[in-house]
Amino acid sequence: CSSADAEERLMNCLLGKDRYNKLIRPAVNSSERVTITLQVSLAQLISVNEREQIMTTNVWLNQLWVDYRLSWDPSEYDGIDKLRIPARHLWLPDIVLYNNADGTYEVSLFTNAIVQFNGSIFWLPPAIYKSACKIEVKHFPFDQQNCTLKFRSWTYDYTEIDLVLKNNVASMDDFTPSGGTCSEAEHRLFSVIFANYNQYIRPVENVSDPVIVQFEVSMSQLVKVDEVNQIMETNLWLRHIWNDYKLKWDPSEFGGVEFIRVPSNKIWKPDIVLYNNAVGDFQVDDKTKALLHYNGDVTWIPPAIFKSSCKIDVTYFPFDYQNCTMKFGSWTYDKAKIDLVLIGSTINLKDFWESGEWVIIDAPGYKHDIKYNCCEEIYPDITYSLYIRRLPLFYTINMIIPCLLISFLTVLVFYLPSDCGEKVTLCISVLLSLTVFLLVITETIPSTSLVIPLIGEYLLFTMIFVTLSIVITVFVLNVHYRTPKTHTMPQWVRTVFLGILPRVMFMTRPEREPEKTSQYLPPQPYPHTHSQQKQQNSNAPHHRHRIFISTELSNLNNLAGTGDSKCSTKDGFLCQEGRCNCCWRQRTTKLPADGGLGGGSGDIGSSYSSSESLDALLSVSALSPEVRDAIESVRYIAENMRLQNEAKEVSREFMTMEMEILESGMHILYSKPKIMKVRILQVIQDDWKYVAMVIDRIFLWVFILVCILGTAGLFLQPLLIGEDS
Repeated sequence: CSSADAEERLMNCLLGKDRYNKLIRPAVNSSERVTITLQVSLAQLISVNEREQIMTTNVWLNQLWVDYRLSWDPSEYDGIDKLRIPARHLWLPDIVLYNNADGTYEVSLFTNAIVQFNGSIFWLPPAIYKSACKIEVKHFPFDQQNCTLKFRSWTYDYTEIDLVLKNNVASMDDFTPSGGTCSEAEHRLFSVIFANYNQYIRPVENVSDPVIVQFEVSMSQLVKVDEVNQIMETNLWLRHIWNDYKLKWDPSEFGGVEFIRVPSNKIWKPDIVLYNNAVGDFQVDDKTKALLHYNGDVTWIPPAIFKSSCKIDVTYFPFDYQNCTMKFGSWTYDKAKIDLVLIGSTINLKDFWESGEWVIIDAPGYKHDIKYNCCEEIYPDITYSLYIRRLPLFYTINMIIPCLLISFLTVLVFYLPSDCGEKVTLCISVLLSLTVFLLVITETIPSTSLVIPLIGEYLLFTMIFVTLSIVITVFVLNVHYRTPKTHTMPQWVRTVFLGILPRVMFMTRPEREPEKTSQYLPPQPYPHTHSQQKQQNSNAPHHRHRIFISTELSNLNNLAGTGDSKCSTKDGFLCQEGRCNCCWRQRTTKLPADGGLGGGSGDIGSSYSSSESLDALLSVSALSPEVRDAIESVRYIAENMRLQNEAKEVSREFMTMEMEILESGMHILYSKPKIMKVRILQVIQDDWKYVAMVIDRIFLWVFILVCILGTAGLFLQPLLIGEDS
């Protein structure tokens, strides 16, 4: 160490090739563990991806350990008590994040390490980590999550490295200033076995012998399954075990050292790749170390994030099962050069981190020997079949149940009364809501044209369901608002929709009032004599409502008399309204001129008094209650006036008033045919409305059955297939 500059002299002394080997663990003896004091400082919680269950963090890893080979006396180097050395020139503990989710296991930046004069090394590298985190969204958005960051050495076990969560520096009480026998032996062993080693030559003594490589896959995490691009992303640990005869030694010659860890890029490795890789990165990262045993056995377990091609069948989405395969094999060595041996019969799932969307049913492995078209040789491979099932709870809550509710809203359209005027509005609202919902979930449904997903079939079924309901509703409204002026009800419609179907569907129509039903048909021709009317009543009792109307008209005619036949029509009917000038003139002229109610010599007015006329009117049982009340009022007034006239000889003005009141009653009575016509129209309109109600009830039950059977038929099918498989 003769350099003029003290720091340069110190660097040359510490990191000289003959003195320091960064590949050898800085342990004084074989039984001593290197104590690593680890502290994690969280700089930033960048994001939490609930769907993929990944947490992204900015972390500083505070690592502190002692390397006895890097100690010096500051007084010999101008008082220099610390150095800053690039971390890649030093031995570093291969501490990685175990539950990594993106394949970046190392830190983001290899910063300088601070080396103290006593050999203690302080290294604080920053890192952006994407770690797997099991997200529980049951109480979202008021949820609390527990995400873990698992750090440990990838290749060193607990007998070689001890991780301590303390802030103090490791104790230096047992520090040995010069190199011990173990470190010297390990350094010497490393120099011996790699002196004439060629990492590109296959490690066999006989060129015709194959290298037996034992292979096993351990799955750490099923990151995601991309249905659109048909890619499965997994976090795997690939375990390789083979024997390299050039890496054997006798432990007794090297201080009892039985195994060492060396960088994997310094030894020969089998070029095992993932055949069905989907991103172009076929090989794994070789930054991890390999474990060498004294008998030549080499164990290499590199981690890797693989994106493999997987044929996704989304027919029964979201109740689907998938079978994704991962095919591993040597890319350049055939079976005569490398033979693969499967460790175990399935993928190792001991360290598997459960996914929130998929569950692994089975993961068997098989070995195949295949001859490809490109080559004459036979190439072995190990293929793992990953049988996975989707957890449908998320899609059931957010997709299927809303679609089901929309379907049942469509059914309610047929239970909504037509008179409310909101049937079509409800149909259109349901259709619009379904359309908006379909646009939202299109991003969630796998966009493939090979097959139609189950949820896509259900959405199509619901859309057709709603469209048919709109068409049927328009037809029902057309029937509901039909009138006798626009449509004539056929007899088969009356028989089927008013007679048969209501009884089949247990529909009961309220009975009409008898005195209203007796007026629903038009009046019959007016009989010329009262005796002929009575004879017709006795001969046709089943037309009682027509007889009532004829009786009423005959009584009115008796009041008017038969002297003037011009008021009657040629068929014997009264005038249509009963209020023509002729009728009123007859009634006025046939009243006594002197105001008396009795007497008279030959005219009809003298033979019938006003009281008798009122009695004749009241004898007609088919009169409506309003007309009866009016006639009773007229009769009451007439009786009082008659009593007053007999006592006081009331003047002619009072009799004129009585006649005016009587004429008012006649006006009410003779307007009855118009009321009857309105009621007949109302009855026919009610029949059309009842037909529309029957049609509504038919499609109500039809749509309920179709909705239930369609939903059950679609969603029970994958469940039955899952049980069979």
